[in-house]
Amino acid sequence: MQTSNTHHAYSSLWALINHYVAQAPTSPGVGEIVRHHLTMFDRQTYRQTIKEYSAAFHALGITPQTKVALLAQTSLRWHLIDLATMLMGAVTVPIYPTYLADQVAWHLAHAEASAIVIENEAQWKKFKQAYQSTPALANFIKLIILFKDLKAEQLGLAPDASTPYKIITWSDFVALGQKTLAAAPAIIDQLYAQVKLEDLASIVYTSGTTGEPKGAMLTHLAFMAMLENVFIHLGKGNFDETDLTFTFLPLSHVLGRCNSLIHLPLNLQNVFATNLGSIVADMAVAKPTLFIAVPRIFELIYERLLTTLETAPRWKQIMFNQGNRILEKYFKYIDQHQKVPRYVQMAKMVADKLIFQKIKKIFGGRIRYFVTGGAPIALDLHKFLRHCGFPVLEGYGLTETVAPCFINRFDFPVPGSVGIPLDDVKCQIDPDGEILLQTKSLFSGYYKNPTATQEVWRGDWFATGDIGFLDEYGCLHITDRKKDLIVTSGGKNVAPQMLENKLKGSRYISQAMVYGDNRKYLVAIITLNVEALRPLTTALHLDEASLTPAALAVSPQVQTLIYKEIAQINEQLASFEQIKKFFIAPEEFTTEGGHLTPSMKIKRKFVTQRYQKAIDQMYVVDLA
Repeated sequence: MQTSNTHHAYSSLWALINHYVAQAPTSPGVGEIVRHHLTMFDRQTYRQTIKEYSAAFHALGITPQTKVALLAQTSLRWHLIDLATMLMGAVTVPIYPTYLADQVAWHLAHAEASAIVIENEAQWKKFKQAYQSTPALANFIKLIILFKDLKAEQLGLAPDASTPYKIITWSDFVALGQKTLAAAPAIIDQLYAQVKLEDLASIVYTSGTTGEPKGAMLTHLAFMAMLENVFIHLGKGNFDETDLTFTFLPLSHVLGRCNSLIHLPLNLQNVFATNLGSIVADMAVAKPTLFIAVPRIFELIYERLLTTLETAPRWKQIMFNQGNRILEKYFKYIDQHQKVPRYVQMAKMVADKLIFQKIKKIFGGRIRYFVTGGAPIALDLHKFLRHCGFPVLEGYGLTETVAPCFINRFDFPVPGSVGIPLDDVKCQIDPDGEILLQTKSLFSGYYKNPTATQEVWRGDWFATGDIGFLDEYGCLHITDRKKDLIVTSGGKNVAPQMLENKLKGSRYISQAMVYGDNRKYLVAIITLNVEALRPLTTALHLDEASLTPAALAVSPQVQTLIYKEIAQINEQLASFEQIKKFFIAPEEFTTEGGHLTPSMKIKRKFVTQRYQKAIDQMYVVDLA
């Protein structure tokens, strides 16, 4: 990318899109993978489609600041609707597609959404249940747009039935947009020109780990400032139009939303996945060079690789372990800024060719950078990805900052940190360790919640609720969430996330929640990685019927295995940080079950209440 591609002078998303198209009008811009088949669209078609969707909205009565909700999985169509909505001055309200009907109802009512875009029949049934159970929605919802051409019987309606809202199928929506734009080509540019930077562009709800979700109000200025910060940090010659990013994270989550937009300033291609369960297969088709994900995605891939390796021939296991030792030695020299001996360089070349190049192909073979955020990434996993030749740029951001405000440097990533502040981001650490921020990408407040808005400000600084410190390189290290800090009855402050990451470092543990506030010692609720235990069925005297979370949780052999795993972890910890007792949950933690937020964070209050009896039992004094 040429340095002239900076978008500092662009005052709107529309100006940025026009610049993106002007750089290479007929080159591939965006694409989608459906059933493992990739379809790309050139940049001119991309821009024209956005205009047509805006024209359809205009014809349907959507006006500036109208709230348009999206209840759908990640897709190119979602992204196009998002831009078409914001560019005309309306407000995008993402809703997690995994939410239950009552959660959908709450978000729609709180946002006062006038229109909702619904993905499929399953989501329609959820909306219908929400609408029927919440009378207040009749005051707001006037328009339903269906991503699919569902027939009346699929909607549970009689063919001639009337509804209190207008329903339009996708083919009719597209046709309306094309017809409207053809009849009045100038109307869309006029609509787009009226939008100001201070206008509200989107309401993104926090995932509610500690209570009721809060709707962060994000302006056009916040989005533009975020994209400018990303360009200054990641752009400037690092990418060109042959590079490709792969968007699969939920677009309801702000990190996925950022991923869906960064091709514009970075001059990339952007391919959208449509199935979270086929990421690995889809990456082999898309062949991305920039891959953005939360740590859990990398953990799942790593666990799958280790499970496969465990059943591989002995010579392959030896090769893999030897390769890791060689790379450990190589990067030790690099990290200490020392010259790497020739024999280590040669050994690394051999290990790359025989072992790690094959692993690279899992990700499509073209990855140049991994960017991870949303939660800390375990150091062992970080090292593994680095050994594979994947530079891992860990970052940090919040819903309130439109995600990224810290990212590691290309030339000097510091493992364990989230990097340096992006261009206009200023950071200071409060006396109690809380991270405070200033940036143009900050939200303008919580929707209809002035009390919560006031609580997160310390003068001119936004209080993130996260605890951390800045090292000698200016890199930020996150130690925990302020509200999650555990204070034991002995007065010791303990950061549970650090301990939970260590526990999840065991391949047999999939999730962990540490507990111990006002208690003498720490305990943990954990869930098991069933697939990692599968190869051990013979050694643990288990049969196929025992390979369920409930059966494994009460297996004495599994209990002993987990005890040994935690004992090894405790050896790395101070006495007050050690896990004294644990309980294996008879189920996996899921978003559907209520254990996790849609962004895969543990709902501590929910898990604590669900397993309160087991927690109390771990604090019963054994007098025997």
